[in-house]
Amino acid sequence: MPPTTEPDSTPDTTFSLGVDAAMLGDDGHGGLLAASLRYVCRLAKALGDVLDLGDLSHVETTGSTIVIAEIGWDLAGDCRLRGQVLRSTAPSSTATEAAAPGEVDEVVDSCLQTLESADSVRWAAVVRRDLPLLHTDAAPAAAALGQVGLRALGILGGIGADLRETCVWLGFARGTLILSPLGAHCLVLSVDTQRLDATALVSDVVGTQAALAPHDLARATTLAERAAALAEAEARAAYEDEEFALPPINDLPLTGARFAGAPGAKARENSGARRFRRPLVPIPVRR
Repeated sequence: MPPTTEPDSTPDTTFSLGVDAAMLGDDGHGGLLAASLRYVCRLAKALGDVLDLGDLSHVETTGSTIVIAEIGWDLAGDCRLRGQVLRSTAPSSTATEAAAPGEVDEVVDSCLQTLESADSVRWAAVVRRDLPLLHTDAAPAAAALGQVGLRALGILGGIGADLRETCVWLGFARGTLILSPLGAHCLVLSVDTQRLDATALVSDVVGTQAALAPHDLARATTLAERAAALAEAEARAAYEDEEFALPPINDLPLTGARFAGAPGAKARENSGARRFRRPLVPIPVRR
């Protein structure tokens, strides 16, 4: 899990939460933050299981207020955590609306291509509030991504908006997931922790939020709609090729009396007498 705070930062409050949900210390929110983090950890653990990332070990938020939690698990699968809350000393990175030119699909594709160009990013996905995927170069299967989107939206919904203005970091044994709110929607990044440049990636995430903020992602074309349109176009093209493509005129055989003897003319097979021809026999007339 990449640290996003200065080593000498002094936490405003510290707290711990046991497997029995008993809190020690002060989370600065009357115990609600600790309870929310426990809920978030359960959803994040399910994310790790779906994507085979191993056990969840850290949760951290990036914004004007930073929450850092170290996570442990007992044999029964219940979590215990130690957390701290502190004010960020870094300049505010809140996204400001700056409409990017182009249609919403073009803007989404452009922003995600920028994120995917980072060396540490394994795959990226945008999940709409009603769960369809808008853009992804994700390696997991579509069924797994649907579960990822559902839990990612639940995690962002379980943390106060003032605590995850930029993103939420989920540190696992075999990688990191970054969840960033896009209004009511969600950006998901899978990251190789060993190759991560946290400062540059946070800057790209903030830029993505700013570029997409003025656009209505509910009007964006989903991946399923794109795939259906592509399949329909391919099927239509194949049908037209099969039904209406005629062979070159020079390849057609020349048949009939008018083409007799012409180069390439098809010779009529001489099968002797016609199959159904009978000799003429006089018909007897009765008198």
